[in-house]
Amino acid sequence: VSAGNWLGALTGYALGYAGNWQKITKFTGVKQEKVEKFRGHVIKYGPLLAFFTWLPGIGDPITVALGFFRTGFWSTAIIILLGKVARYIVFGLMVQGAINSNYFVF
Repeated sequence: VSAGNWLGALTGYALGYAGNWQKITKFTGVKQEKVEKFRGHVIKYGPLLAFFTWLPGIGDPITVALGFFRTGFWSTAIIILLGKVARYIVFGLMVQGAINSNYFVF
């Protein structure tokens, strides 16, 4: 896992943490009631969401949401790190399996 990858996710968390209701309502048009409903899901599934922040396309919005709804910083940071480590392990094993099965013929 690169430190930059993890720190990038934590930057998204910090940006979310710095957010406020007025900015969200002004720039997105989403009402506070709808965001508050979403908050329940983020708080309930926060650790699971944090683990999947490595997913392309949805990982960054997840980290911003985790910060915005003030999930615990250290637990969130550690779970994000574990998710990113798991991604590299799985991808590494997939590549190793492809190489060992002669999938790549040179």
